[in-house]
Amino acid sequence: MHDMRLELDSRLNIHGELVRLLWHSDSDGVEIELSDDDGNVRSATVPAHLALDAFRHPYLYVDPTCLPALVAA
Repeated sequence: MHDMRLELDSRLNIHGELVRLLWHSDSDGVEIELSDDDGNVRSATVPAHLALDAFRHPYLYVDPTCLPALVAA
């Protein structure tokens, strides 16, 4: 059986990044993903009970060294 990723929700944030909340069928895990217009994608696995928090505050869950300059400054 191959992993199926199902998008649970998505939105554009104030920095123009697409924030996606994904569910993985093989692991029953949840992932937060951020992508920008340049094709850069950052993601992090999050515990299911924190999925909504990760969707609302993705920068708390992605690698902080990859944050946009606007947020990191």
